[in-house]
Amino acid sequence: MDGIFWLSNRSDTFPASVVVIVGVLLTIIIIILLFTAHEAFVSSQINFPAIISVKVVDNITLFLLEPSELFNFGIGVSFYYKEDSGFESLIGVGYVANVQNDKKIQVALAHPDPVHNDKINQLTQDPNIQKRVLVKPIKVFDIR
Repeated sequence: MDGIFWLSNRSDTFPASVVVIVGVLLTIIIIILLFTAHEAFVSSQINFPAIISVKVVDNITLFLLEPSELFNFGIGVSFYYKEDSGFESLIGVGYVANVQNDKKIQVALAHPDPVHNDKINQLTQDPNIQKRVLVKPIKVFDIR
């Protein structure tokens, strides 16, 4: 029976070696595709870098962050404080001042929100407040 879905006549045979080779190749391709999809999913999970330390230099609050591929020299950043209610409150905006040789990131809080001055002032002394601050990249614009 010849039909649109048949590649050959039903009476034709394929050598077992061809079937095995095609099956192994298809299995390898499927495994590679699944591995690639898993890697893409894992890398799509955004984890913002944690704050390592905070210091004030010439009235500018500087943050040292863990290495992250999300940040590059000169980009804008936003600073959020995670409230007990779960909301994130914007406490200021700044920029990446330096990416060090060890890939750690220095960010400057250039424009703090005056409403949150108490939290910003406590950042250098209270590690619990540091843990609640998130630094996120923002669209490129000049905020200096």
